[in-house]
Amino acid sequence: MILFRDLIDTDEFRKNAVARMKTVDKKYNFPTKFPTLYRYRSFGGYVVDDVINQNITLSSIGNFNDVYDGVITSKYNERFIKKYIKNQLKGIKDREYRKAIEETERNYLMRQQRYNFDFINSLGTYIGCFSEIDNSILMWAHYADMNKGLCIEYDFNKTTTFVKNLLLPIAYSKKPVYTDDLLDGKTKINAPVDVGVLCSLLNKSMDWKYEKEYRLLWVFNINPNGHPQYFPIRPNINPCSISFGFHFMKNFYYNQYKSLNNKGHIDKKCVESLKQNIEDMFNLLEFMKKNGITAKIQTPSFSERQVKNVIVPVDDIMKFMRSHLGYDKEPKKMEYYNLALYDLLDLLKQKEGVK
Repeated sequence: MILFRDLIDTDEFRKNAVARMKTVDKKYNFPTKFPTLYRYRSFGGYVVDDVINQNITLSSIGNFNDVYDGVITSKYNERFIKKYIKNQLKGIKDREYRKAIEETERNYLMRQQRYNFDFINSLGTYIGCFSEIDNSILMWAHYADMNKGLCIEYDFNKTTTFVKNLLLPIAYSKKPVYTDDLLDGKTKINAPVDVGVLCSLLNKSMDWKYEKEYRLLWVFNINPNGHPQYFPIRPNINPCSISFGFHFMKNFYYNQYKSLNNKGHIDKKCVESLKQNIEDMFNLLEFMKKNGITAKIQTPSFSERQVKNVIVPVDDIMKFMRSHLGYDKEPKKMEYYNLALYDLLDLLKQKEGVK
């Protein structure tokens, strides 16, 4: 059996996929060289483990926020259905027989629509999302936990050919790329179903164009026992830089009212979780220092609605954290967070200046 990972390496398969993508974007092509790409993430131990172990964890497409993500969009709209049924009823005069045929055909087409809608998710489809931009206010809010997370920079030109072949740009279009015809087995191209799956994964609405997205893709065969939510791939490259969100310090502070247990005391699990965050952060910073990975901090402009990522030496970030968390690295009450934030602004102003 030929697997998706084998097909994606073949010139014929890639050529057929590009040809179908050009039906919605005439300029679309697979890259031979990659721009600098960024991945927005929430902060957590799993993200730190990914960086340290040179992994990129892909998420099941079933977890994504776009209801049309990966959907095989059907051309079976009401106009198409009426025309199709009209052709099926040619020469049939019996009213009851015509009614039965119309109901049967309509139900079949509607079931096919629904099957196509969830087909790709049932395969076990995993995606890692990257962007060409690192200063999107929307993406910092949506994908980096409201500016508490990270934006990780990668140069995929340094990775293996295998990983490069899995990393492809999104085509944004007003109308979807129609691929349901590739599922009927009547087309003459090789592996039409796989071509249809790939093209559906690489097409999104114009509403998402601001993301300038690339996707690292992996598709399994259908598994009756289901698939895990996450799947790691190892590109064997370190990030070029990691930018921390403007509110990254919030990961180490607790709200004393929201963190109370049933007895009115601070929940120990909450405190332990924050302690783990602090330990994970210092582990990440140590790894960055050891491997020469540039550290940056997201910096808002006070005169314009835009952000930039200011380079701050790892040692300075560690020193800043210790000055507010202490050398015992204990979580602090949220009421003291603004003190840290004001000092952070001073630090950023020293490094490059905040407008």
